[in-house]
Parts: sequence; C-alpha cells; structure tokens
Amino acid sequence: FAKLGSDYKKPDATTVISREQVPQILWPLPVTDLLFVGRASARMLAEHHIHTIGDLARARREDLKKWLGKHGEQLHDAANGWDHSLVRPAGETPPPKSVGNGLTFRRNLTGAEEIQAGAQLLAERVALRLRRHQLKCTTVQVSLRSPEFKTIQRQKGTPAPTNVSRVIFQCVVELLEGTWNWSAPLRAMTITAAGLVPEEEAGEQLDLFTPQAAVRRGKQEKLERTMDALRDRYGPHVIGYASRQTQTAREIAGDETGKRKEESP
Repeated sequence: FAKLGSDYKKPDATTVISREQVPQILWPLPVTDLLFVGRASARMLAEHHIHTIGDLARARREDLKKWLGKHGEQLHDAANGWDHSLVRPAGETPPPKSVGNGLTFRRNLTGAEEIQAGAQLLAERVALRLRRHQLKCTTVQVSLRSPEFKTIQRQKGTPAPTNVSRVIFQCVVELLEGTWNWSAPLRAMTITAAGLVPEEEAGEQLDLFTPQAAVRRGKQEKLERTMDALRDRYGPHVIGYASRQTQTAREIAGDETGKRKEESP
C-alpha cells in the first residue's frame, strides 16, 4: 500500500490511506496497480472475473491458492493490507536462507583427485561461514558446469543438521558419484548449504544402530571449531587437513588461481 499511496497522486503528492479508507480509495483501482501482479497473474485473475483490487480482496483465499499457489495467498494478503512478516529493528540483518560458495577454476579439473580437491575447498568455506553465522544446514546442493556451459544441479539431505566441512564434503562426493563422470572436464562448481537452522535448535537424534556416527560428527565439529580459533589467531594457513596439502589441492586453493563467487551472505 505504501507504493500505491505514493503513486496515487503523482508526481509530488503523497496520500494518507487509513484502514477505513482502503475500500473507498484502493479497492476500485485495477488489480494491475497492486505490486507483484504481473501479466500472467492478471490474465489468470481476469479469467475468474477479478479485475480490481477490491475483487481480489473479496475473493476466496482457497480459490486464489488453487489458481496461483502460494502467490495467490500473498496477493490476497496484499489486497487486504495484511502483512504477517516480523518487524525488525533498523539495521538488523535477517539470517541467511542459504550459504554457498562457487569457484570458476583457472583450468578445467579432470579426475576424481582434482574434482574432489575443489569440492573439499568449497565445503570448508561453506562450513566456516555456517559456523560464523551460528547455523547448521540440513540440505547440501551442488551445481556443476562443464566447459560447454552445461549446468547440472543436485541436492541431498544431511545425516543430521551440520556445519562440519567433512560431512558437507561427503554429501557432495556422493552427489558427484551419481552425477558426474570423473574423467569429464569440470569448469566450475558451487556448493550451497540450505535448510538452515540455528545451532541451538539443531538437536540430533541418536541412531540406535549407528550411535558412533553422531559421536564422530560431534568430535569433527569440535575439531573444526578449534581450527577456526587457531586460524583467527595465527592466520588462515596455520592449520588444515592433510588432504589439502597436496600439490593439486594447493594449486586449486590459491585465490589467485580461480575466480571465487560467494552465492549468499
């Protein structure tokens, strides 16, 4: 309604629209004046004889959802001036919905060793940023791009909410094994952690058949937090996994050897 109020008396005037004035001032306006009503939505609404904002406000919410999905419910809220989103203090940044890192490699990677080295680098970056945000993920997504710019995207759930690079890396390897031919050249890769939950809410249910798996993940998380503390104090290269010290891994890890792309906060 703020945009409708500013547009109501262009170019310089503003309009104060009270709750009581909404039916009088806004409902006679065409539905296309409402923010987020595009051509496709307007066409669908017109097929059901909804031409004004008032028509939309008075329509049955269930029908709008049937015709337009969740977007129909959002339009119904907008037509009625309803907004259920939380009001955040000025300057507060909402938590990210996903955390991802991508890398376009300086040269094409081929073979399991090279591709997995690239995956491990990105998994460590994603896990570190999750810990910085005090978040854990429940889904790992991977996007792969060939030299011909063909893109493949896959995702899978994690065994439990995690911000451990080894767990994220293992998920990526499993996705790669079912998706990518190791001998095929790989130009770029992006790993994204999704389904995020705050650390304090990310409890893990013990599996009666594999209880040691949860214990092992807990130890890995403590190890990586210790590595974070050492890197914060002595620099990013003071400690790392042995698998990152091979010539191939060091070449891929150099920031100057590739173009890094951070997908989300």
